[in-house]
Parts: sequence; C-alpha cells; structure tokens
Amino acid sequence: MAENYADRERRADDLHRQIGDLGNRVVVLKTVLGDLELSLRAQPDVAPERVVAAYAEAAVALPDAVVKRLDEVREFHRRLEENRRNRLGKEYAATEQQMAALNVRLTGLRAELDAELQFLNAHRALDEYAANNAHLTALKGREQRIRDYLRLLSQYTEEAQKVEMAQATVETNAQLKAARGHLEQLKGRFREFSRELYGAVPAGLTVKNNDGENQCRYDIEAHIESDAGDGINQGKIFCYDLLLLALRQRHRMGFLFHDSRLFAHMDPRQRVSLFRLADRVCREAGLQYIASLNDDTLEATKGLAGEDTDRLFVDPIRLELTDAPDGSGKLLGIQIDMKYDAD
Repeated sequence: MAENYADRERRADDLHRQIGDLGNRVVVLKTVLGDLELSLRAQPDVAPERVVAAYAEAAVALPDAVVKRLDEVREFHRRLEENRRNRLGKEYAATEQQMAALNVRLTGLRAELDAELQFLNAHRALDEYAANNAHLTALKGREQRIRDYLRLLSQYTEEAQKVEMAQATVETNAQLKAARGHLEQLKGRFREFSRELYGAVPAGLTVKNNDGENQCRYDIEAHIESDAGDGINQGKIFCYDLLLLALRQRHRMGFLFHDSRLFAHMDPRQRVSLFRLADRVCREAGLQYIASLNDDTLEATKGLAGEDTDRLFVDPIRLELTDAPDGSGKLLGIQIDMKYDAD
C-alpha cells in the first residue's frame, strides 16, 4: 500500500473531475460548430433572377426602374450574404481554435491521470481499494437484506399483535362482565370510605377495558366530586390506597404509609375524619397506618379531634423528626439528599 495513497487518490479524483468538465465543454463546442456549419450551408430561398424570370414567363414587361431596383436588391443581398459568411467563418475558426486548445489540455490531463493510476496500481493501492470497495458493497447489500427482513418481521408482528389484542379485548370484556358483582363491592367500599370524609358526595370507581395499543389492559379511575381541588384529590388518593390495603388481594402488605404532603392542602376536619377512618379499618383488619405530619398540621388537627385527640394524635406517636445536623432526627436516622426533578 502506498504511504501517500490518500493524496494520490485525491489527485486522481481531481483529475477525473477536470477531465469530465473539459469533456462537457468540448461536447458543447462540437454542437456550436455543427450549428455554424449548418448556417454556412444555408442559401436564400428565392434569388432576384428567379423573380425576373417569373415576370418574363408571364409576358409582363418590367420597367427599367423596376429591373434596376431588383439589381440593387440582388447586390444588397450579395453583400449581406458575404458579411454573414465572413462573420460565421471567423466564429467557426475561433470555436475550432478553442476546441483544439481544450483537446490539448484534455490529452495532458488524461496523461497525468494515467500516470497516477499506474503509480497506484504498481503499489497495489488499487487492488486494496477495489477489495475494500467490493467488501463495502457486499456489506451494504447485507444491511439492506437485514432491513427488509426486519421490516417484514415488524409488519408480521404488528398484525399478530393486533389479532392477539383483539382477542384479549374480547376476553377482558367477558371477564369484566363476570366480575361485575365483585366490582360493585369494591365500588361500594370506596364510596363508604369517601362518605366518612366528605359525607353524601358522589364518589365511585370505574374499571374499563383499555382496547388501545398499549400495555395497560384496564383503566381504573377513582373519583370524588370536585376532586380537581388539591384537598379532595388528596382525600381520594387516601381512600383508594386504604381500599387496596384493606382488600389484601394479590399482596401481603400489612401497613400503609403516607407522607406529610398528602395532608398539606386538606381541610383540618377531613384530616380528623381521615385518621378516625384509618384507625377503625386498621383495628378491624389488624393492619397499620403510618403518617408523617408537620407540627403545624398536627396542632391544627388535634384541636378538632375532641375526646379522640389522645387516641389518634398523642398515643400513636412513635418518632419525632427533627433537623439535627447529623441526621439522627431524620426518618431513617441518616441524612439523605434526594435529587427531585423540577416538575
């Protein structure tokens, strides 16, 4: 392999480009020469003599003035034709000279290109290049075949998934119909929890068959009227989480934990109702409810609990969290710096 193969290759490519450009210009000049030759061979359609002869044959006597006029026209056309031929002849000669110069330059460039190619061939560079180019072509062909295969496989998979999803949709609808009684019990339990917090406010659960192209088979939504507000929305989350804990289905969790953020925007009266509900459900089912509360939230809630204050907000306290520098007052006994997303 020649050490300066890249430079030689670039030089050969540049020579090839120049030869192509000059060849195009030679072709254009050949076309121009052909047009000039055609123009030089062109003759007037009707000569003045033919006009005179035509009048003579018609036995029409032409006045001398008319004949003289025809002679002047003939002389004018002769001079015009002569000037035209002189101009076209000069243009033809200049074009020939220009094309000859281009041909000389083309010959030189072709000689230089031949020399470059002979040098590369002598140093085996062209063989290496040809081998690499053939290998690259083979790889590109293989890549295209793989792409075609993957495309066909994707189409087949999509069609198979559509058939499978359609069958799953039918089966899910049948399953939802069969489980309608159980779903009504779940909805009733959720409404029971909601009434203890907000009274006779419309609330419930909906379980729908999600027949879209996704991995979520069921759309489960909890709803309490006016839950667009932060406080009621947090109450809805509590009722749904407590329902999952109380059901004890498909899990073995025996406790439920809520952070203080759940109670931040909740009305103090609903907080009291919430802890009374959690206390009752957990005592009945032998479960545990854990919540972290800020001091201001706790004090505002204790004032409305009446005789249940000690039972709900004093006796159950197991840990008081502080801002001790060493982290000993934290929930886990150590300082943890969490990197929360901005949103």
